[in-house]
Amino acid sequence: MSNQASLNHRPLKDVNKFEKLEIVGELAAGIVHEIRNPLTSISGFVQLLEQGVHNKEYFNLIYSSFNDIEEYLKALSIIASPQPNEQKLVNMKLLVEDIIEQTKEEINSNHVRFNTEFDSEFPNIQCDETQMKLVFKHLITNSIEATLNEGIVSIFVRREDPNLLIKITDTGVGMSKERLARLGEPFFNLKEKGTGIGLMVCYRIIWQYNGSIFIESEENKGTTIEVRIPYLEYM
Repeated sequence: MSNQASLNHRPLKDVNKFEKLEIVGELAAGIVHEIRNPLTSISGFVQLLEQGVHNKEYFNLIYSSFNDIEEYLKALSIIASPQPNEQKLVNMKLLVEDIIEQTKEEINSNHVRFNTEFDSEFPNIQCDETQMKLVFKHLITNSIEATLNEGIVSIFVRREDPNLLIKITDTGVGMSKERLARLGEPFFNLKEKGTGIGLMVCYRIIWQYNGSIFIESEENKGTTIEVRIPYLEYM
């Protein structure tokens, strides 16, 4: 009997429990996968050191693996409890421009041309700047990595009452309808590989500000991400 047929014969209460267990199972599998990889690297280099094979680079790689685990645990903490640490008025134009410069330095983006457009006037957002940078760095980096062969990443920030709209469009590889439909599922990623933990963090942070993330995409044509964040007028 198929899983769907089995569900159809279960009481509603049991179906809800079954669905929750499936989600927990997916989360557990993603966590195990994401933590096991750096642990395997650490274990391998420790074994080499025990065998007397000494290389200073091994220590750098071990520390890097520890950092990967730490960053992953931080992301899980945000998903579990994304309370902002310190809220202040943030200018999204300056934040986006800063992220673009950072990503240019950190990843190879020479093949990408950036196009930015900002309304002449729009309100600042009351938020945790660190969390907001985390969201847009992840989304912009994804767009860059999906864009090939002299592609374009366009970023627009404009007022769309009662929200501030931040729109990121790329001319990259895009996604199929099937993959697009699965976005938002536990540990499903924008890219072919990965657990999708970064996208989950983005959703979680934006939702805490009563905002929304909308993604549309077409294979071989690109992806558009629209983030809307409600704002209050500040004098």
